[in-house]
Amino acid sequence: IVGAASLLPPGVSHFPIWTSAYQVVSIGMPPSMMYKSEWGPIPQKKLDAYGAVEVAKKAVPKEFGPSWYLQAIGVLKTHHGKGLGGALLRSVCALADHTQHPVYLDTESEWHEELYKHFGFETFRKLELRVEGEDSVRVQPIYIMVRKPRQANAQRAARSG
Repeated sequence: IVGAASLLPPGVSHFPIWTSAYQVVSIGMPPSMMYKSEWGPIPQKKLDAYGAVEVAKKAVPKEFGPSWYLQAIGVLKTHHGKGLGGALLRSVCALADHTQHPVYLDTESEWHEELYKHFGFETFRKLELRVEGEDSVRVQPIYIMVRKPRQANAQRAARSG
């Protein structure tokens, strides 16, 4: 596997805290969380601030109706620049068009925000997580982005499929 995309289908909410707790109890804590105390104060505070992101993500289906949620998308570094990430994202967009449901995602990078705009996503909300360090305050932007389905693509897919 050189690349993958992870989607939650429309109508399925983000994993509730009970699901996460059950997974921790049944299979153990993920390695990255086991050593959370070694991350230092900034990453820990950033993690604690993510509640605001979850609230903003839950607002998307309320405003746009049932929506696909693109949890993650990525390509191995050794395969960057070959168009694989774009192909994955186009397939996600085609699925959304075919089912006539929006797709949404969140990203922390202004560069990624611009990239997703190229694929038809629009910034729904921009959050600024304020993470206080020992000597400074770091502001981490989070972009919640939505792409509405395109009717023409859905009709074309229905005719060919």
